[in-house]
Amino acid sequence: MDMGILRALKCQYKSEFHKEMLSFLNGGETLQNSLKCYNLKTAVWRAAKAWGGIPTAMMKNAWHNLKTATIFYEDEENVDTDFKGFQI
Repeated sequence: MDMGILRALKCQYKSEFHKEMLSFLNGGETLQNSLKCYNLKTAVWRAAKAWGGIPTAMMKNAWHNLKTATIFYEDEENVDTDFKGFQI
């Protein structure tokens, strides 16, 4: 179940990392200076941002692969809201 989600998280994280490195380089900074600014706090925030970028549909598909009998509950008014839960 989690391999697809972890792969998506890694791709999102790498994308965010590369965007930040490019913004440093485009701003006239060197790669060494940009890496000096990189610390655990920025890594955690970037991971959180990457996690937020994983589509809800991917999470649902991962759970369906785990247990195919699970039916997802969605609020009919707000379909694009956060995950609500399961119904069995």
